[in-house]
Amino acid sequence: MRTERTLRAAGVGVALAMLAGSLQAQTINVYPTPTQPSFPFGITVGPDGNVWFIETQWGAIGRITPTGTITEFPTGATSANDLTTGADGNLWFIHPNGVGRMTTAGVVTLFPTPQPTGGGIITPGPDGNVWFTENGANRIGRVTPAGVITEFALPQPNSQPMGIVSGPDGNLWFTGLGYGNVGRITPAGVITEFPISGSGWQITTGADGQLWYTNEGHHAVRAISVLGVNGTSISMLGTAGPQGITRKSNAHLWFTTESDSTIGRLTLGGKIQQFPLPFGSTPREIVESPNGDIWFTMQGASSIGRLVITSIPLN
Repeated sequence: MRTERTLRAAGVGVALAMLAGSLQAQTINVYPTPTQPSFPFGITVGPDGNVWFIETQWGAIGRITPTGTITEFPTGATSANDLTTGADGNLWFIHPNGVGRMTTAGVVTLFPTPQPTGGGIITPGPDGNVWFTENGANRIGRVTPAGVITEFALPQPNSQPMGIVSGPDGNLWFTGLGYGNVGRITPAGVITEFPISGSGWQITTGADGQLWYTNEGHHAVRAISVLGVNGTSISMLGTAGPQGITRKSNAHLWFTTESDSTIGRLTLGGKIQQFPLPFGSTPREIVESPNGDIWFTMQGASSIGRLVITSIPLN
């Protein structure tokens, strides 16, 4: 099923910006999910080139093609948070009681964790395994392609680990919601934590070799080096609290802000451009597709959004 709505309200549908020798146009398309409400959260680019997303409300994974056609696959695991593409070519997702693996054909296998995870974020690791945060269990988990799970307890109680990503140093980096820290865990499970101001939400690797994370409570996006040294801090416009974040191939960072329903672009030099969505859209996670479009989940609107950027040469 393909359903599309193009936003053309002032400041939303088509924004124009002048670049050297070109006119840059941005259009946001919105694709409601076939099953409503679905409350999509996590999003990733699959091994097939399509975009895949979690539907937390009724336990499904959705696939959306570049033309906007959505297909839904039940997983049998409700309230799933996030998904990613593993090195094995399958989709991996996390839910309150464990992790799951799904082929692009929709075949699902569930792997329970020793104790409830409480949800979290999941990412491919540098070692060929998949790693995930257990927000409610205060642990970092690792799952092999065969489904063997190993858990690593965090030194600090009530860390509430959330975002996790592979870093440029060959380790995994994660954020904590419970107190101010960014953590590093080696593929062998050795954990080091570094204090930050406030709490971190999502985290990604920047083109400058630093880790960039959203600092929702302080309305900022911040950087930390692989040595644990706090770096640049960039404040958002107004009182926006950023959550999801990803790096685009041209080195820009893209982020979502749930509180004011916007998605934004951030250069490493600190320039911010934000694109408003309808109030209550609640954008969550964000990713770049192979053709350079930006896709994001709109949990409050039970929809998937796509931002298309077109550069038109000037005569």
